[in-house]
Amino acid sequence: MNVRAFGPALALLLLAACGGSAAPTSSAPASAAASASVAAKPASTAASAAASAKPAEAKPAASGSGAAKPAASGSAAAQANPTFTDGTVASADATKLTLAEGSKAFTLAQNTAYVKLQKESPADVKPGQFVAITAKQQPDNTLLASFIRLQDSSGGRPASQFPMDAFANGQPVTGNLMTNAPVKSAGANSMVVTLAAGDVTVNYAPSIQIVHQSEGAASDVKPGVKVLVLSRGDAAINVGAYV
Repeated sequence: MNVRAFGPALALLLLAACGGSAAPTSSAPASAAASASVAAKPASTAASAAASAKPAEAKPAASGSGAAKPAASGSAAAQANPTFTDGTVASADATKLTLAEGSKAFTLAQNTAYVKLQKESPADVKPGQFVAITAKQQPDNTLLASFIRLQDSSGGRPASQFPMDAFANGQPVTGNLMTNAPVKSAGANSMVVTLAAGDVTVNYAPSIQIVHQSEGAASDVKPGVKVLVLSRGDAAINVGAYV
């Protein structure tokens, strides 16, 4: 027998008998390679997937004008600023006061306060008094006062300042501020008062009118008497009779 003729075939039989197999010489099929590429994603793709999977974070509440504003507090929120009316009494009884100018009428109640307004001078203004000032604000932020009510104490009221609604001789008076504040210092031509924001200089107009406010009575309010009425709507909260 010619052994050389069976050499290659014999070698294959011997290899199979030993449990071996011929090593493939080609690369992995395309489908397998594709599977491998899907399994091992590039770093950039994995990062994108992680970012998309991240839960959304809650945004902080907007600040500034869009934020919720606290509710107003104090007496300013509870009631409107009073209106100031100068006039002469036409008639008055226990429940109603009518002025001669424009026949303006106010209701009177048990809680209506009555005061006397007595003429004073700049020399009567003293530190520590509480004043109610009718004035126009000037470009330098000082006040030019035309009318001042002196009071011995604040009666527990805080300092305040607000645009003033006023009437005199039946006509509206515009452009004034009402300033209620304690007197820090006073001189012949001006005073300094203290508001929450700081001190304010109040200069006296040449025609300044200064009165001292003291306790009065309903009997002071009678026809022909000049009065200053503080009101909310048609309800008189304070009636001052000039004496």
